Amino acid sequence: MINHTINAVQDPYRMVSRTTLLLLLGFTLFLLTFPVSAKTITDDQKIIYIDDQIRFADGLVSRGHHDLAIAEYLRLTEKFANDPLVAEAWVQLAEAYAAKKDFKKAFAAFNTFFTKFSKSRILPAAHLKYALVLYKTGIEGNKTKALDLLNKLKSQSANPVVIQDAAGFHLGKLYLAEKRDAEAFSEFNIVASKKIEKSPQDDFRVTSLIELVKIHKQRKEGAEALRLLSGIINNSNLSQELSLRLHWLTGELYFDAAQYQKAADVFAKLAILFSKSPVAKDAIYKRLQAIYMLKDYAKVISEIDRLIKNRQIADSGWERFYLMKASSLSNLNFKKKAIESLKSVMSKSKESAMLQFAAYKYVEIQLQQGELRSALNLMNQYIEKPSFSRDGVRDMVVLITDYCGADEGEKLLRKAIKTIPANSKNVTLLNLKLAALLIKAGKADEALNLYRSIAEEDLKEFLPYALMGEAQALEKMRKIEDAAAKYKLLIKTFPQSELYSEAMLRIGVMFLADKKQWNTSMVYFSEVIKRFPEKPVAMLATFYQGYLAFYKKDYKTAKQILAKLRNRKQLTPDLHQDVKIYLLWTLLRLKEIDASILIFNSTKNQGRLLAHAVTSFVNELGTALIKKNPSAAQLCFNELLRRQQRQAQQLGYIGLSAIAMQKGDAVKGIELLRKSVKLQGDLKTTTEAILLLGNLLVERGKDQEAVLVFEQSLDNPYNKKYAAAARLGLAKILAKQDDRLKTANRYAMSVFILSQDKKICSEAMLLSVQISLKMKDKKAAQTTWREFQTRFPELTKTPEAQKIAIQLKK
Repeated sequence: MINHTINAVQDPYRMVSRTTLLLLLGFTLFLLTFPVSAKTITDDQKIIYIDDQIRFADGLVSRGHHDLAIAEYLRLTEKFANDPLVAEAWVQLAEAYAAKKDFKKAFAAFNTFFTKFSKSRILPAAHLKYALVLYKTGIEGNKTKALDLLNKLKSQSANPVVIQDAAGFHLGKLYLAEKRDAEAFSEFNIVASKKIEKSPQDDFRVTSLIELVKIHKQRKEGAEALRLLSGIINNSNLSQELSLRLHWLTGELYFDAAQYQKAADVFAKLAILFSKSPVAKDAIYKRLQAIYMLKDYAKVISEIDRLIKNRQIADSGWERFYLMKASSLSNLNFKKKAIESLKSVMSKSKESAMLQFAAYKYVEIQLQQGELRSALNLMNQYIEKPSFSRDGVRDMVVLITDYCGADEGEKLLRKAIKTIPANSKNVTLLNLKLAALLIKAGKADEALNLYRSIAEEDLKEFLPYALMGEAQALEKMRKIEDAAAKYKLLIKTFPQSELYSEAMLRIGVMFLADKKQWNTSMVYFSEVIKRFPEKPVAMLATFYQGYLAFYKKDYKTAKQILAKLRNRKQLTPDLHQDVKIYLLWTLLRLKEIDASILIFNSTKNQGRLLAHAVTSFVNELGTALIKKNPSAAQLCFNELLRRQQRQAQQLGYIGLSAIAMQKGDAVKGIELLRKSVKLQGDLKTTTEAILLLGNLLVERGKDQEAVLVFEQSLDNPYNKKYAAAARLGLAKILAKQDDRLKTANRYAMSVFILSQDKKICSEAMLLSVQISLKMKDKKAAQTTWREFQTRFPELTKTPEAQKIAIQLKK
């Protein structure tokens, strides 16, 4: 929020000389550059009188007293109607009329000048002023004439160089107004490329260069803008005003490029060089703002305290320093002291914008401290104050609703909307916030209706947001085709909208739900990255490319994408978590366990990472870490126990049981597995827990209890593998009892006849051979052995298989 106070900075170029100011703003006083002196006139007193009267009238113009100035000019032109000494007064009279938009009289004055003084030395300057007034009328024909005349003035070599430069500069400015940016750039470039000398035309060459810099700045071409400035900023021939502007622009460019230390140095230099100018205070503030962005909050606080002590910021604009101090204190967690600084602004400031920001920051700190009630009380006071800005009410309500529950947030928004005049932009903005809140609260149908009503208002600036909201609501309602249609409409109708890239991304994300559409998703993600490489949305699209590669089981590509993305500093905290999770998951699938352990161990807040991840990943990570990093594995399984879903809790108990068994604590392992089975949350997970428990009971010699456990999974419609494993477990137990060998063999044979799982089938076949031999049915044993050899030839060399082969030869 600190950047909000930038608007309070005064224009650093207000306090300049009259001649330079008018020269920079457009109605240039070139006439003073070409003093009029009629050789035939010898009356020195008359010359002094006329000169004083013109300067007096000019002074009235510069102070906005156009009527008084017109009276003075008329007095001169009437008294010395045809005298060349008053030629300048006719032109100034025309400009004074133009300032009042009395163009008829302005052009009459110009025409009088052109008729009476057609050979005057100031004729080119008068034509330039005439062109600017023509354009000012706003009439298309006049605007065309103005551009033609300026082109003519800049091209005529007979004209003074200053006129040529001035015409080129103003032509560039007018092209900008016409949105003919390429032509404007060309005009500024021509003038700015000329050598800077200590002469009147330098102002136009430097100001043209400034315009070039501003264009580069607008295009986000900061490096080129800084290059242009570096070649002129230290030129000793520049006027103080132009030097100030160049330094200020340099500081702003460094600030925009996040080179905050360089920006601070430039603004510090400004404050010293122009210490007697009103701009010095603004430079001091901008320097502190750069230091704030460097997060050197302690330095910001100490310097502001020094400024307060020395009464250097006691006049207008003091509030912004107090607000920056409050923000710095808050960032250092000195909340109470921050509030004291904010209270100073809230109790003493008469500046609405400053009061609004202070109240917002005050509420923000209360919310950060968990004092929602206090924040609500303060906000309700301001809602009921008609004098408090409705913009401020809007901002505070939006802030608080992010901390409220859905119901309370909805009530708050509806209350605020009632206090704001209907059909205002603030009502629309709050309705947009309300609709977004309704979606989060699961009221997508209500949100959809609200977004549609906003769209019907036909406010073009809000229509893209309404379309985006409609699409999101439809997406929540699982009306995928309708949602996609809205996103596509947004893309087609508002190609320049800031939501364009997000809409493209959302279409790609929606198609992820259908494997048949994955290639389409990839096309959208690629387009987002190609068109908006510098936007955060491009990093999201890149993540989804890695995500898709993961689920396509193209783990090498997923690893390449995610590993590269992980190093991007611009990742949001949530996206950084997602990237790290899927990178870890990819490494697990590639069996690169050591690499995954290194990344997990380097994670500062492992608990937060696990809480952010899906259950299947947490379980898979924990399982992979059981042998190599039991403490990290335990962290994973404890996270699963904290979740609400029973399946997650079951997996947590299964994992903790495995850790207990790793430590040799079978009793605890059995206890944890029983807890997992008892939850009965998910059939697959429950069956897995049953099988693990049954096998563990067998190992502990608790066969009867194991039988009861295995019998729970004999018929598992969800997973035939688990049913086969249960039958195999029963076969192993029954094979120990001579009177149950036949039943045991039946269970074993059912496993390898019905199941396709290699491990379970091979184990069941070898058990069946052993049971047949024990029953002295060598023929059955040999039949099963031959089948084993055919199905699993690679397993016939194992020690267990070799022992059976020897028995069969006896």
